[in-house]
Amino acid sequence: VMILLNMLLAIIMENYMKVKKKMSDPVLAVPLGRQIQEMWRRRQQYKQGKRVRLNDILDAFKGLHHGNEKEMFRSTQMITPTYLLENVIGIEKAQAARTLTNASEEHRKANTKEFELGDLRVREQEDDGKEKASQLERIDDSTRKVRDGLLYVQDRVTFYDTVVSGSSGQSKDAASLLANAAAASAETAADRSISDEVLECVGSEVNRLNYETATILGQTVRRVDLRQRHIEQRQDDMVSSIREMHQTLLNLQSEASSLSNKLQRLNHDAVKGSGSSAWRRGGVVPSCFANCTPDAREASLPGLRNSRTRMPGGSEGG
Repeated sequence: VMILLNMLLAIIMENYMKVKKKMSDPVLAVPLGRQIQEMWRRRQQYKQGKRVRLNDILDAFKGLHHGNEKEMFRSTQMITPTYLLENVIGIEKAQAARTLTNASEEHRKANTKEFELGDLRVREQEDDGKEKASQLERIDDSTRKVRDGLLYVQDRVTFYDTVVSGSSGQSKDAASLLANAAAASAETAADRSISDEVLECVGSEVNRLNYETATILGQTVRRVDLRQRHIEQRQDDMVSSIREMHQTLLNLQSEASSLSNKLQRLNHDAVKGSGSSAWRRGGVVPSCFANCTPDAREASLPGLRNSRTRMPGGSEGG
């Protein structure tokens, strides 16, 4: 019974995890408001005669296969809106198209593997058996090509921007010299401006880091101080508790000593009382007096007189 119960719990938990994973996906999970709206729409259309229930559609398909569900599911018949209009009584074209669209979407969701980041690194096999580059590698290669193209365009724009027009009457060497000088001056100015900006930025960041470091250090010191005070308070509480425990143990020791003295006194009294004669305590009785009781009477023996034997002359023994 326990094995069957564990198997049932395992099945229930597996289906629960599947439904939970499905509901966690915002694409697959249907909001509650949308579900209520859908149910209300279907109810109103059914009351107006503009809609056929899904159970009626299923019954119509079963009727085409004489009620055999296995044969119905094995069928390869292409289902179209026209096919539904011809075989399902009362269905409209809009509902037929909408039902097929929803069914196709649900089938796609159920049979399509969810996208994961690990899929970007998977390499596929080509028809000739060679490995194809993964999606991540193709994206990286495309990004590099775009970057190289942008750098090349920037270089060309910079080159043509610094070229002097030939209509000025100067020679090509002079134009090249001027272009080089302009480029050098531009690079020097850029380096100078970048250096100043970098120094200013670095200085501001250093100041900010100093302020943040001092703030964090002060907060840390305060926390350490508070923790130290808390520890000292706990130590004082522990010391007071230990003192109380010590006093309690001393009291218990005193009570134990008093109780021990009382027990010794009682034992001494018992031993002292046991020293009396065994005859008085009734512990030892001679064998000849074993049958003696308080109600026992004197026995008459031949030749002996007891205290009640009559003496000659009519008098009793005194």
